[in-house]
Amino acid sequence: MEETISIQGIVNSLQVVQVPKNVVSKAVWYADGTNGVPHGVNGTAGKESKVVLVVAAIGQEPRTGRWLSVREGAKNCGLVVPLQIVAS
Repeated sequence: MEETISIQGIVNSLQVVQVPKNVVSKAVWYADGTNGVPHGVNGTAGKESKVVLVVAAIGQEPRTGRWLSVREGAKNCGLVVPLQIVAS
């Protein structure tokens, strides 16, 4: 399964982190299921499972200078995207 995430701006930092499910289980985006993170992701029900998150820092300009600029529709912000890991 392949998905694309569209956002206006420049990616200045990108991190992939794994956190325990109980850390994000009360988050609105996790609880309502709109981002497709099912219960038991990266594990099975009854076991301590973990959620993998991609965290990106988005900006209007590169963090190292102003040699490029994206002003139209770009905001300085953070983006957190949960990944669904499918065991094969």
